Amino acid sequence: MAIDKLTPRYLNKDNDERLIKPSEMTEALNLRISTEDDGDGIVIKNAYGNVAKSFNIAPASGTSKTVGSVSHEQLGIIIYFIYNANNNHSIYQYNSSTGSSSRVYQDSVLGFNANSFVTGDIIESNSGDILLFFNDSESAPKKINVTKAIAGNYPNKFTTGTDYEKLLFLTVAKQPPLDPPTYNIVNNSTLKENRIFNKVYQFAYKYVYDDGEHSSMSPYSSLTSSITQLRDGFITESTEDFYNQINVFVKNTVADVDKIILYAREGNSGSFFEIEEKDNVHNSNAVTINFIDDKRGSVLATTQQNKLYDNVPLKADSQSIIEGRLMYGGYTEGYENIATTSTLLSNYSSKPTGDNFDVAFNAVDLRKIEFDFSDTAFNGTTSGDSRLFVNVFWDPKTINIINTAGGSLTFPDVDFSFTKDDGSAAITSGAGVINAISNGVYLDAQGVQFRENIDIPSGSSRSDIIDIIYDLYHLSHIEMGVSPTNDGNSIHDLNNNRTGNFIGTVSFQIFVTKNANTVDIDLRPNELVLRPNFIAHQDAPLQVLSYEEIVVSIVEGGGKTISNGSAVLYKGSNFLGSLKGESKCFKSGSSHTMGIIYYDDRNRSTGVQELGDIFVNSLNDRSTENNLYGPASVVMRIAHNPPSFAKKWAPVYVGKGNTESKLMYTISGAFVPYRNDGSAFFLSGKRKIYISLNSLLNKEESYTKSMNAGISYSFNKGDKLRIIDYNNGSKSQYVFNIIDSVTIDDSNENPIYNELNKSSKYATTGDFLIIEENEDALGFNISAISDDNSNWFKSCLIEVFNTDSKIESNIYYELGTSYDVSSGSHEDDRVTTTPSFTITAQSGSNVQGNTTDRIFKGDIITSGSFSITIGNVYKDGSIYYFFAEETTDSIFSLNVSNSGSVTNTDKVIQITQGDAYFRLRNCFTSVNQISRRNFRTFLVQNSVTRFIESYSVSDFFESESSSIGRPIAYIQNAKQLKRKSSITYSDFYSVDSSILNLTSFNLSLANFKDLAIEHGSIKSLVGYNQSLFYIQERRAGVLAVGKNVIQTGSGDELITLSTNVLGNERYFTGEYGCGNHPESVAHYNGSIFFTDVNSGDIISISSNRLTSISDKTMSSFVGDRFNTISNQANHKVIGGIDKDNKEYIVSSLEISGSMDSFSLAYSINKNVFTTFYSFYPESISSLRGNLHTFKNGYLYEHNETVSRNTFYGGSTAESVIEVVSRKSPSSIKTYESLSIEGNAAWDTTIKTTEQSAVIDDLSFKEKEGMYYAYVHGSTSTRSGSITTTNSTNEFFSLGIVDSISADTILFKNDISLMNFPLGTTSKLYKINNNQLDDLSLTASSISGVKTLTCSATVGGLAQNDIVVLVADSSIEGDQIRDYFAKIKLTKTDINPVELFAINAVLTDSKAHN
Repeated sequence: MAIDKLTPRYLNKDNDERLIKPSEMTEALNLRISTEDDGDGIVIKNAYGNVAKSFNIAPASGTSKTVGSVSHEQLGIIIYFIYNANNNHSIYQYNSSTGSSSRVYQDSVLGFNANSFVTGDIIESNSGDILLFFNDSESAPKKINVTKAIAGNYPNKFTTGTDYEKLLFLTVAKQPPLDPPTYNIVNNSTLKENRIFNKVYQFAYKYVYDDGEHSSMSPYSSLTSSITQLRDGFITESTEDFYNQINVFVKNTVADVDKIILYAREGNSGSFFEIEEKDNVHNSNAVTINFIDDKRGSVLATTQQNKLYDNVPLKADSQSIIEGRLMYGGYTEGYENIATTSTLLSNYSSKPTGDNFDVAFNAVDLRKIEFDFSDTAFNGTTSGDSRLFVNVFWDPKTINIINTAGGSLTFPDVDFSFTKDDGSAAITSGAGVINAISNGVYLDAQGVQFRENIDIPSGSSRSDIIDIIYDLYHLSHIEMGVSPTNDGNSIHDLNNNRTGNFIGTVSFQIFVTKNANTVDIDLRPNELVLRPNFIAHQDAPLQVLSYEEIVVSIVEGGGKTISNGSAVLYKGSNFLGSLKGESKCFKSGSSHTMGIIYYDDRNRSTGVQELGDIFVNSLNDRSTENNLYGPASVVMRIAHNPPSFAKKWAPVYVGKGNTESKLMYTISGAFVPYRNDGSAFFLSGKRKIYISLNSLLNKEESYTKSMNAGISYSFNKGDKLRIIDYNNGSKSQYVFNIIDSVTIDDSNENPIYNELNKSSKYATTGDFLIIEENEDALGFNISAISDDNSNWFKSCLIEVFNTDSKIESNIYYELGTSYDVSSGSHEDDRVTTTPSFTITAQSGSNVQGNTTDRIFKGDIITSGSFSITIGNVYKDGSIYYFFAEETTDSIFSLNVSNSGSVTNTDKVIQITQGDAYFRLRNCFTSVNQISRRNFRTFLVQNSVTRFIESYSVSDFFESESSSIGRPIAYIQNAKQLKRKSSITYSDFYSVDSSILNLTSFNLSLANFKDLAIEHGSIKSLVGYNQSLFYIQERRAGVLAVGKNVIQTGSGDELITLSTNVLGNERYFTGEYGCGNHPESVAHYNGSIFFTDVNSGDIISISSNRLTSISDKTMSSFVGDRFNTISNQANHKVIGGIDKDNKEYIVSSLEISGSMDSFSLAYSINKNVFTTFYSFYPESISSLRGNLHTFKNGYLYEHNETVSRNTFYGGSTAESVIEVVSRKSPSSIKTYESLSIEGNAAWDTTIKTTEQSAVIDDLSFKEKEGMYYAYVHGSTSTRSGSITTTNSTNEFFSLGIVDSISADTILFKNDISLMNFPLGTTSKLYKINNNQLDDLSLTASSISGVKTLTCSATVGGLAQNDIVVLVADSSIEGDQIRDYFAKIKLTKTDINPVELFAINAVLTDSKAHN
C-alpha cells in the first residue's frame, strides 16, 4: 500500500487530471487559505461569513444596488454609492468606529443607473472635513463634503433646490460668476480726493467656496469711462473731481460660496489686483462694493487671470488623486460649432452739438468783437459744471499811426546812432534826427488771439454767463505784435529824405459792454512801443547801431490815434453746456469682425461662432446713412436657436477694426517747395505735399506741448490720409497716400523752408506728413495751394489710417456683457414687440419718427396696413429717434401716435462697446490762408472744438483701452471631443493651503497629457508612490508624476526630477487592457489587478511588470467565462481587494442560459488563485483588516465572528475542496481508504474516469486527530432509466419473467441459488433494448425456487421480459480504480473548520499490466 498525500493550496483548472499537482485543486469554494503563524504549513478554513451593518437612515424603498465604493484606512471609513430604482439614489458613509452607516446624501440628481460604476477618492481637508470626489463616467464628475452633508450644514438649496441648484454644490467644476460685474460711477461727497479720474478700470470677481475652492474669474466688466473723462480738457477741476467713486455690483449665489473677491485692473493690459472680499449672502441677489482705489490687495496670478474657466471634463472614464492633483482620464470636453443665422447692421447716431454762440464784429466799429448768445439753444440754467470756449483771432491786418490834427508825427528827444551799410564813416545824430514823419507810421498787425476756457458753474443762467465774461475781460490788457508792411517801409520822412521801418507792439485795453443777449469786447489801443528796424538815407543806406525805443501814448481824441484797415475775425468758439453724445463706439472707416459664444452652467464655453464682418462708414461718408455723423454701434440680429447645453451667451469681437486709426486732428496747412518765380518744384518725380502737424506735435504752441496731450504719431508703410471735415462742416472723401513723416528744421535740406520772417520760419519747420498729390482732389491739390485757395488751411480735420491691420482674426474678446439662455431661447435687449411710435416726417418712402419704446435697426414694424423697416436709431434722453423705409406705399399721418408690432422677432442686441470713443477734442489749427508768401498768422493758433474718434478715453492720461475682456479663440472644426487617450489634471493642492486647488483645471497651462490613442480610452487611473498607472482598453502603462523615467540601453531605469506634472509614458509589454470593465480594477500596495475580458485574461501589474495571472492555471476557465461576458452589454466584472486575506477577488453574476455566477480569489502573496466564493457582491472594499462587500445597497462585513459561509443573510453555503490523487500516474491503482488531516470530517466523493464513490462525513472515524474512511465500491445514484454504468459488480440478472401476480414475479428460471442482496437498496429494472427501465420496485424476499416478492404491486412487466436487480454500489460495486482519482470534499458548517491535508491509501491494481 501507498499513501498519496495531498496538500491543496491553489486552483488549477487548466491541466489534465494526470498533471494536477498534490498542492493544486480542481475545485475550491468558500475556502480561506492561510499560512500558519510559524510559516511552515498552510491551513484551509471555511470562509468568513458576512453580516449587514446598521444604518442611521435605511436606504430608500425600491430595488437598490451598490454601484461603487471607496475606503480610507486612516479615516476608518468606507463611502459607497447606491442606485435606486425609484431614483432615490444615495451616498452612504460607513464608519468603522461606530460600526454603522450614515446617509451622506440622497437625491435623484446623483443620476446613477443600474449599470453605473462609480469610482471615488477621499481626502481630509486642512479643516478636518472629509471630502469625496466621485465619478461615474456618465455624468459630470462630482464632489461632496461628507462631514458637512452628514451634519446638515449645507445651505438649504442643497436638498430643497432645483436639480440645477443642487448640482452647484455637487460638481467638481465649481460654478464661477457667470455675469460680469456692473458698475455706476458716482459722486461721494465725503471723499477729499479723487483717485480714479485719470484711470480707467475693468473689474472681475470670483467665488471662494466653503471648502476652499476658488472659482475661475467672471467675465470682465466693460471699461469704466465717465462722462467727465470723455470730456477731459473741457471741464473744470471741480468737475474732474466730481465722479470719485465706482460702485461695483457683483452677484451672490445660492451655492456653498463663502466669500466673493472683487478684482480690478487698469486698462486692458494691467494685472488684476484684489479690491475687497465680501461675504456671500445666499438669499440675496447682489452685493455692492464701493471702489475709490485707495488700497490694493494682492495681484492675481497670471495663470489665474488667463484661466477662462475650470476645464473640468464634462465626463471622464477614470479618476485618481495623486501627489496633490486630481486627474481624469478618457475625458470628454468642448462643444461643437453650430449653424448660425444672423445679421449684423451698423447703426449710426446723430452728432451731438454744443450750444453754439456767434462771434462777429460790431456792425459799426471793427475794433469791437461781439459775442452773441441770442441764437443758442441754451435757455434756463446749466445742469452741471460747464465750460465756455473762446477761440477767436482778431486780425486788423494793418495799423496806421497818424496825426489826427494834421501834419507830421514828431518824436522829440529820440536819439539814434547810424553807420554806413559798408561799416565806414559813422554818423552820430543828436536829438530830433527823426522828429517829423510826414505821412505817419504804417505797420502790419500780427493779430490778437483770444483763447479762453471759462468755467461756468452749474445752475448758471445766460445773464450769469455774460457776467462771467464781463468780469474776465473788462479793463484787462492785451498786446499785439506789429511789423513792417509789405513794401518794407513804415516811415516816409520827406523832409530829410529818409525812409525806414519799425517793429514793436500795440497794447490794448479791453472795455466790455453787457447787453441782454450779447457781450461787446471793445479793443482800445492805449500804447505803442516801437523800435527802428532799418533806416535808409538818400545818399547811403544806414544801419542802426543804437537807439531808444519810441513810446507813443495814445489818448482817444488826442493828437495821435491808431486806425485799422479791413479787419478779419477768425473764430472757432462754442459754449459747452449739457453736451450729450460722448460715447463708446466702433471705429468708422473700418470693418469689424463679430462673433457669438455660448457658455454652459460652469462657464465652459464653445469656440467662437463667427458671424462675419460689418463695415462702419467713415465720419466723412455718411450720406447714405441719413448724414448721421455720430458714434456707430452694431446691431446683432440672431435667428438661430442656442445649443441645448447653453446657459449663457455673449457677443464677442476681435478687439479692433481691420483699419487702424493712427491720428485724427486738425492740421496747420499744407506746403510745397517754390522756385524764385513762384512755381512749385520737386526734387524727385513725385509731386509731394507737406502737411503741417505743428498744430499737434512738438511746437511749444502745439496741442501736445501747450496742453500736455498724450498724442503721437509714427509713420508706417501703408499709412493713408483721409479728410474728415474742413471749413466748419464741409466733407470730402479724398484719400491720399502718405509717403513719409519727417521733422525738418531750417537747414538747407528743408525743401519748403521760408526765412522771410519769424512766422514763415515757424510755419515751414517742424513735423510734417509727406503725401502724394491727388490731382483730382479739388481744393487739396498743388494747384489750390499755389493759388492761395487751399482747403488745407480751413480748419481741416484729417485722419491718418492704415488698412494693413495686424489684428489676430481668430482671437475674439468678450465685451463686458452677457445674456441668459432661457427655455432654449436667447435673451436679448428687446423689451417689447409692440412699440408705440410717431411719424414726424415723410418724403416718399423715407420716414422719420420717434418712440419711447426701444426698437432696433432692421425691425419690421406693422401698424394696420402700414409697414416700415427701421433704419438708424439713436437715443436722446428717453426718446428713440429713428429713420425708416415705408414698404407699403402708404402715407402716414404725421405726429399721430401709432401702435405697431415687430414681425421679424429675431433676438436682437445693440453693441456699443466698440474699439473707440466718440468725444470732443480741442483742435488747434491754422487760420485761413491769406497768401503763400505771407506767413504772419502762423505764429497764432486758432482752436476749434471737434468731435473725433480715438482709441483713448482721454488725451491727458493713459487710457488707450476698450471693453475687451477675456480672449476666446475661433476653432474651425470645434466639436465635443472625447479625448480617450488623454489625462487632464488639476492645479497642485497642498494640505497646508487654504485653497482647494483640486477643482482648478487650467487649460492655459496645457494641463493634459496625451497617450497613444490606438490603445483606446483610459478606463482606470491608479496613483501610487509618485507613479500614475493608466489602464486603457487595450494597453496599460505608467507615468512618473513630477519626474522623468529614462530607460538605459541595458534596460535599467534612471529617475530624474522634472517640472512636468506628468513625465514620459512607459507602456508595459503585453497588449492587455481592462476593456469596458474598469470595475474590475483593484490595487494593493503597488500591485494592480484587472480583467481583460476581450483577451480572456486576468492581469496583474507588479514591480513595473505586467503579467497574465490567469494564464498559468486558470486560462481555460477565465477565457470561457470572459468570452461569454464579452458578448453581453453592461455586464459587470467586479474586482476588489480583501486586505485581510491578501486576495484579489473578481466576481460576475450569472448570464441566464450561458454562464453561472462566479467569484474567484487570487492570493496576492502566493501569486495563485485559491478559491471560488459563493457570494457575488455588487462592490468590494476593505477596511482595517476586514473585507466589506455590498448587496442590494447594503454593506456587509466579513469577519471571523460571523457564522462561516453565511452570506447576505442566506442559508449556509458549503465549502468545497477538490483534489486529484495521481501518484504513479502511469499505473492503475485501487483506492482503499482516505484520511483527512484537520479538525472535522467532510462529505467526500471520490471519482475516476468511469467510477465514483460517496463517503459521507459520518463514515469517517476520528483517530488521533485525523479522520479515516474506507473507500467503498463504485457508487451511483439510480433514478429513471439506466443507459450507462461505470461499475458492474452491483448488477444481477435475475432471469426471464413467466408471469406476474400482485407483488410477485414468477420467473421461468431458478433464482433461489443466486447470491444477490434483498432489501430497499436492491432496485429492479427490466431490459428495454439498450437501456434498463426503472420498475420503481425493490426485491423483498424469495419464495420457492422461482418466485420473487417485491416491495409493491408489480407493473410494467410482461411475460418473457428480462429483469435485472441493481444493488447498493457502495457495497456491491466495483472497487475504485484508475490512473487517478478526483477527491471532492464538501462541508457545510457555520463554525470554523480546518484542513491541512488529504491522504489517499492506494494499491496497484493486480489486473493492470
